[in-house]
Amino acid sequence: MIKAIKKLGFKYTFWWFILANYKRRICKDKLTVDQKSAVEDYERGMALYNRTDSALVKNKWQVFLDLNRLMKYWHCYPDVCFRMGMFLKGYTDWQQMTSFLPYLAFIRYERQWKQYPEYAVLLEDKSIFNDLMSYYGMPVPKMVFRYRNRRFFTRDGEELSDYALNSFISNLTETRLFAKKSTGFCGTGVTVLTKRDNGYYALNGALVDAAFIRKTYGKEDCHFEAQLSQDQILSQFCPDTINTIRVITKNRFGKESIIVGAAVRFGRMGGYVDNLAQGGVSVNLNIDSGELFDYGMREYDLTKYYEHPDTRIKFAHVVIPQWPEIKELIYRVSSLLPPFKEIGWDIAITMDGPVIVELNTGTGVYSVQMGPKYGVAKAFDDCIPHYTN
Repeated sequence: MIKAIKKLGFKYTFWWFILANYKRRICKDKLTVDQKSAVEDYERGMALYNRTDSALVKNKWQVFLDLNRLMKYWHCYPDVCFRMGMFLKGYTDWQQMTSFLPYLAFIRYERQWKQYPEYAVLLEDKSIFNDLMSYYGMPVPKMVFRYRNRRFFTRDGEELSDYALNSFISNLTETRLFAKKSTGFCGTGVTVLTKRDNGYYALNGALVDAAFIRKTYGKEDCHFEAQLSQDQILSQFCPDTINTIRVITKNRFGKESIIVGAAVRFGRMGGYVDNLAQGGVSVNLNIDSGELFDYGMREYDLTKYYEHPDTRIKFAHVVIPQWPEIKELIYRVSSLLPPFKEIGWDIAITMDGPVIVELNTGTGVYSVQMGPKYGVAKAFDDCIPHYTN
């Protein structure tokens, strides 16, 4: 049935998506990754629609028509429709609606035009990336030790036996360590380890030693970093997490990369990561001045947070310290890397200057589109196609 519908030219319409949803319900294992992403967004989006005041939203038929039109425009499922609140009655400006770049359109561009795929491991493996940046003298979190191929090593490459590692850990003085899986994403590969009098403990209360690491990670590689000392300006909003700045850059090949957008991601009290997927709040910032927008937003939540939901500190009129230094660091590091089409930068601000936490390709542009009246699609007009209706 689905093949028959595609032959009729309906591949990039909302009705094709409805069939994908039907297909998911009867054969989950045959759904593609992109279809799963679309279906999950639709389900979460409709949940948001249903809990929004009915007096404020369009009727469902109009929402379906908007989804259909955006799918035909982008040739993919438009997750921005629900995320940006386009189902609200006041959202009728087509130019505004198409200014927000969907995740799948962005990822398709990254997949189709990805250059030097053999170098992707430089960014995707967090341990290798830390080594690379350290080699060039770029600021990254201090790596304390690593676990690779079921063996332990110091940051300088010296191999440690299990006994030697336990002794090594007992002599550390850092208040917190962060264990990071080499290929983790969205905060899911990060574990916080807190120091007590007799060692470091995981969140489940287990003492961290060689046996614990082997049992927890098995064949998965990871490394252990010291906690950064965060600048007071961002720390005041949520001192429990390192509140990083997400910056999206676009490579212009032969010219200096350009910053497409930026936002600060604030974590929540009691947490230890700032990712939106982990409940964080994203506040856009002016890429020229470094000043925060008046309010932030969360995933699938149209509430405008004018202050941090836990500490109640207002976002308005706060200027990100070291913003000029951050931009300079981005341009400098960009010149050292292969010409990836786009890069998502996660940067922390410390008392000693900006520090690159990690870089990613194919991260999407959702966080830097939360808040502004218009999205970042215009910056990619020359490389991400859209289609007339």
